[in-house]
Amino acid sequence: MAQGLQCWNSAGVLVVDLGDYNMRYMGSYSITATTASSYTVTVPGMKTTGWIAYYAPSTDVFNEWSVICNNGSMTIIYLPTGSPFAGTYSFSVYKWAV
Repeated sequence: MAQGLQCWNSAGVLVVDLGDYNMRYMGSYSITATTASSYTVTVPGMKTTGWIAYYAPSTDVFNEWSVICNNGSMTIIYLPTGSPFAGTYSFSVYKWAV
């Protein structure tokens, strides 16, 4: 069932309509960081538009990662200079549809 938010002003004019889009969780993808600062992960069906991915930390409080959605994959980039601490990092992926 589609859900959303609609708001009207005092004149009865629709000013907010967030009922046109539904977000769908597509999964969690992980990388094992080494000395590289950029990683490419295959994500079936991913497109350059209509998709979003972000760092989903388990214990960290800082997001030092950027994610670019490509056709069929995502590019994960460590933003500070140098390389990330060795370890596994998880990213949540969502897509929306009209």
